Amino acid sequence: MIGRAYYLATGLPTLGGPGERPPLELVDLLAHVERSRVERLVEVVLMVEDLRLRESFLRGEVEDPEALVMTPEQVRSEAPLPQELRAPEVEPEDVPRLPVDALWERYARWVEDVGLHRRSRFLRRWIRWEVGVRNALATARARALELDPEPYLVAAELSSDEPAVGALVQEWEAATDVASSFEVLIRGRWTWLEWHRPWFTFEDDEFPAYAAELALQHRWWRVARPGGQARAA
Repeated sequence: MIGRAYYLATGLPTLGGPGERPPLELVDLLAHVERSRVERLVEVVLMVEDLRLRESFLRGEVEDPEALVMTPEQVRSEAPLPQELRAPEVEPEDVPRLPVDALWERYARWVEDVGLHRRSRFLRRWIRWEVGVRNALATARARALELDPEPYLVAAELSSDEPAVGALVQEWEAATDVASSFEVLIRGRWTWLEWHRPWFTFEDDEFPAYAAELALQHRWWRVARPGGQARAA
């Protein structure tokens, strides 16, 4: 990555912690980095929020989705997904997958590809962590139901095997209710980001890391605020 983005970085408000009101809307973060060299890195991270929103809409939990990177029509499944996330004409037939898992697998591999091309160490570490957590949770759920976890795993070659993944899932399994399990996952992800985000480097990787923390803070605030309700994380 070339140069340092002093102006863009100093223009971002300081984040508090999980549970605190986010200091910036996600759409405003996108506007802040618009047409800069870090815009794509931020978009790649915030695409997760659109994918989560799409799932919620298709489950009937959201009536009027407000997309960040996708169009509203794409979130509502009324228009083709972005090119990077579209299914190939012929899907691999070795392991049958649910459509949502196949989509998340394509997303993970796209993030890895962007990380390689943009030399973003953070993006590559972050997606491997997220894939590792997702796959570990899928394995725990499948085993609890006495199912084979293999069909529920995504992009297994990217899955992180760092000890923090196993520790987080163990804590999640020990949670006594939905709200507690949600908080465990939020705080576990937050801790990982605090350890791995670049601090005061003013390099490009600061921006996708900031986006990941801000999105996580918004996710937690939706639950922590009055009337909030925990959903699967």
